[in-house]
Amino acid sequence: MIKENQVAVENLDGNLHGVHVKQKATSGGGSALHVDSDHATNPAVLVRGAGPLLDLRDAAGVSRFQVASSGLITGPTTIRPADTSGVALIVKGLASQVTAVLEVQDDAGTVKFRAKVDGSLNATYLDSVAATGPYLELVGTYLRVINRNATHVPLAVQLAASQTGDGFQVLDSTGTALLSVTAAGLPKWNAAANQQTTVGAAGGAAALPATPTKFLKVVDSTGAVLVLAAYAAA
Repeated sequence: MIKENQVAVENLDGNLHGVHVKQKATSGGGSALHVDSDHATNPAVLVRGAGPLLDLRDAAGVSRFQVASSGLITGPTTIRPADTSGVALIVKGLASQVTAVLEVQDDAGTVKFRAKVDGSLNATYLDSVAATGPYLELVGTYLRVINRNATHVPLAVQLAASQTGDGFQVLDSTGTALLSVTAAGLPKWNAAANQQTTVGAAGGAAALPATPTKFLKVVDSTGAVLVLAAYAAA
């Protein structure tokens, strides 16, 4: 048995390997290198240096996973679960974590995507993988839906079967609905202040025809269904 610090290997030729362990193709279940550790805090393997600390390569010698002394990891790297019920990757924050637990940055270090421990996401765009339909842009002061195809519907709300609640609402800062669209597709004025029973002085528009083209249904703040007289524009 070789104990700690009883073996030291110094590589004096940068063209050679200080330690080379080769696994035969006909070997059994053993590993080329096996490390056991029972220590609770000390690492089983410690690699220290100024350059790349770890470089995993395929049979052709192409680097597939490299860890630099700065902590930079280069790939390509694929992570997959060990079984169908497993989670491929977990990023876990510390207690009382306030900063993001995951960031995607460009080469200049500008953050393009951020995930926080509370589950909130920060991003500029939200798009489909195909990148052919509408997509969301999170502008500094508003959320914009951008449509790529004139025949596509940029935004749709699909209701549940036998929907009873509103299909769409505009809320104030307290969460109170101001305007909504009912499950039947009718516009609804939720705020009583947005309704009135009197009108102002006459304007300069032409007089209304005797008969409207049709009556459009709306819902007032009490839930009553009303009709608005509508006339052809031309």
